[in-house]
Amino acid sequence: MLNRNNNIAAVLESLDHQRRLSVETTAPSIVVYTGNHFNNSGFAQNIGQYGGVALETQFPPSNDESLSSIVLLPYQKFYSRTSWCIEF
Repeated sequence: MLNRNNNIAAVLESLDHQRRLSVETTAPSIVVYTGNHFNNSGFAQNIGQYGGVALETQFPPSNDESLSSIVLLPYQKFYSRTSWCIEF
């Protein structure tokens, strides 16, 4: 779950501090996927271990009463905003 004390929900920064990715979102959580399991084989033959990372903003799949509802009924509108800022 995200700490809502800040507009920025997540930041990825290179070790040399030359590149930075900031993410802002109205979604309550972010899932982080890493390429740690890739080994230049199969469908990902062009990706090696630690070859990438993905940040997916979403609503957690839970029926917890303290979280926003994840049920979307037919014709019900859903809005979510995610913005990415890449600095070089």
